[in-house]
Amino acid sequence: MVPILCWAVAGRRKSPRWEAPTEEQIAQIKADWQARHDAVLAAGGLHIIGTERHESRRIDNQLRGRSGRQGDPGSSRFYLSMEDALMRIFRLRSRVRYDA
Repeated sequence: MVPILCWAVAGRRKSPRWEAPTEEQIAQIKADWQARHDAVLAAGGLHIIGTERHESRRIDNQLRGRSGRQGDPGSSRFYLSMEDALMRIFRLRSRVRYDA
């Protein structure tokens, strides 16, 4: 149930009070939600764009897990700068030669 804030006039002062929504308001909210949900599904679901990596892989996995929940479509993609600290580590490793 979604409460609706109303302003009741008590004498000269206006005091807020909460009213329960009507059945029509509930039906309208549900219809609006369904229309938005259908539009997201038609667009291919929720797409997560990461612009940097977190120090903890768990945080990255949690962000990635926000898309495609409960069978809905979705995707995630991370973009990294070659100047990012993580990429500098891998770039240095790739330049090291191992002579046996």
